[in-house]
Amino acid sequence: MTNRNEPYEIKPGSGVTWLASETGDLQLKVEVAPADPSAQLNVRESFTPIANGVRWDIEITGDGAEWTAPVEASVCLPVDEHTKFWTAWTHGNGEWTDPLASMPLADASWKYGPFFETGFSIPLATVLNAAEDTGFSWIVSPDNVLLDVELLTDASGKIRFRFQHYRFGEGHAVRLSMSIVRHEADWRGGLRWMTDHYPAYFEPQNALADAMAGCGSYPLQYDGADKEQLRKMAYRFYWAASYDYPYYGMWMPPVDEEEQWKSWRTAPPYELSISMLAERARTVRQDGFHYLYYFNCSEFGTFDRKALPDVDAPAETNVAEKDLWQDGLNFLRKHLSTSLWRDENGNPSRAGWAPEGYSFVLDPGYGGWQQFLLEQAKQHNRMLPDAAGLCMDRMWWSTMAEQGYQMQPVNYGADDGVGLYGNRRGSHFSESFKRFLDRLGRVMRDDGKVLFFNSCMAYRLDLYKDVDGFYDELWPMNGNPNVNGTALLALRKPAMMWTNEAQLEGDPDRYFQQNLYLGTFVTAPFPTNDHTIRPGTAYDSYFTDYGPLLAAMVGKKWVLEPHCVTVMDDAAKANLFRVDAGWAIPVVFGGTHEAAVVAIRNIPGLDGKMCAKAFLPGLEQAQPVEAIPDSGGLRLQTPLGRGCAMIVLEKEFD
Repeated sequence: MTNRNEPYEIKPGSGVTWLASETGDLQLKVEVAPADPSAQLNVRESFTPIANGVRWDIEITGDGAEWTAPVEASVCLPVDEHTKFWTAWTHGNGEWTDPLASMPLADASWKYGPFFETGFSIPLATVLNAAEDTGFSWIVSPDNVLLDVELLTDASGKIRFRFQHYRFGEGHAVRLSMSIVRHEADWRGGLRWMTDHYPAYFEPQNALADAMAGCGSYPLQYDGADKEQLRKMAYRFYWAASYDYPYYGMWMPPVDEEEQWKSWRTAPPYELSISMLAERARTVRQDGFHYLYYFNCSEFGTFDRKALPDVDAPAETNVAEKDLWQDGLNFLRKHLSTSLWRDENGNPSRAGWAPEGYSFVLDPGYGGWQQFLLEQAKQHNRMLPDAAGLCMDRMWWSTMAEQGYQMQPVNYGADDGVGLYGNRRGSHFSESFKRFLDRLGRVMRDDGKVLFFNSCMAYRLDLYKDVDGFYDELWPMNGNPNVNGTALLALRKPAMMWTNEAQLEGDPDRYFQQNLYLGTFVTAPFPTNDHTIRPGTAYDSYFTDYGPLLAAMVGKKWVLEPHCVTVMDDAAKANLFRVDAGWAIPVVFGGTHEAAVVAIRNIPGLDGKMCAKAFLPGLEQAQPVEAIPDSGGLRLQTPLGRGCAMIVLEKEFD
């Protein structure tokens, strides 16, 4: 039997390093290819033995004027018919694909957290060999500066991480830290190591977030909802839709509590005040739910599409400072112009998000906009004491809708100090975003509030260290059937998914079971929900049918022990979560099977007498499950309904 705990033997070579083991040697190499062959380059590598693996550190420096070139690190390995590959895949191509399934090594490439494309959300590459029950994961530290990253494989056994846009010359140094760790032939092995070594990226900063896990909503108003019906759907929180402010960016104007302002959009409520918002948050909390206020860090103003004001013109001086907030254009000119997001030609970028108009895109990493946003968050926390916190919407959008929704990854009006983009200085959105979230996260934690985020535009682990949970809008057009990107980022955080009729058409059971499998919650039908599902559709009953199953996984944490859960005879798929009461095991996609046998093993604490039951779709009462001890684990014989069950496993005390 292969001993996976044996360390690699590190063998330096000429231009490469070998990691030797009884299961085959790995060849490690780093390359930089500057456009100018005369560029002076110094690459230093160090290899440090760690438990079950090795840490690989790289430092690259270059002389002369500033320049950039791709940095490519590679691992070559022996391949046979048993070799499989896995990474944290995000979306498939239109149809949902199981992100937990490995595949043969092939000629392929994926981008890190791309905008509306198939990619990967966690920077790791995992290789498995089931015949030997061995595997290894090559893990890129999320603490690194990661700008644009690509993962490439080929069928011959070469795996590469390609890092783009790093700045060399004039004393700049690029540092990359990576690890290669050995484990069993299970995709969980690399994730287990990552959650153990980088817990800050996986655990919510505020423990309240776990209690908020459940179905959510995004409505214009709170009135008119059937609260008892919502409770049957595992409903937990209300994210106030983006209509409560006078215009984008002025999330709470500097006015007295009773002074009213007009909503920017012609949808009720038309006039609002701080006291009205505070009362709404209080009512939501009294009903046993959680209130999240709307926030956005990238857009300012609500301007007519036909008007193209010169935002770089001087602010008008005849407006009193106390009234300037009512004039978005001049407020921007006077206080926020240093934060304008600019394209490669120096023009301010605009976000075309709705038929009514557009906003200017601002950079939260720099200038007056960052401080203004932090003060806005503090004001909300102070004035809305019953709010649980905020949920922040999307990142940077296209300049106008007719260009299509395309990410603007670089602000050429700022300098992040680490990258060159088309041989020009700028600020990569990831650096701006992390710079801001580090400060916003501290504000929210200091006030005991949670920070949730709509992750639909960038599925990247390194961005969300300060985020407590996710509400994924699933663009484009909210009909995306794939929840993989956020689900894998939320191994130990709550995640909720946008839901509309398009996702439910044809096979609504499949939609719900997909979310159960990955530990994600759905949007509940709520009156006045904005571009998401409302009551009165053909699918209402499915939300109550699956409500008990969803409720059973509140506070879930993925179990990542080796081979911890298996459905016998491949009769269905299953996952395993730790919850407060014990364990929750979603068994899904069982087709016409009326029962299944689930084997669980290698779980610490799974001893003594256990009590198991299963919730089936459409049944109010839990059904008994027989738990049979088996080789240090358990075999659970569960009934299925619609090919599905949520098994709840608890210790039985005398």
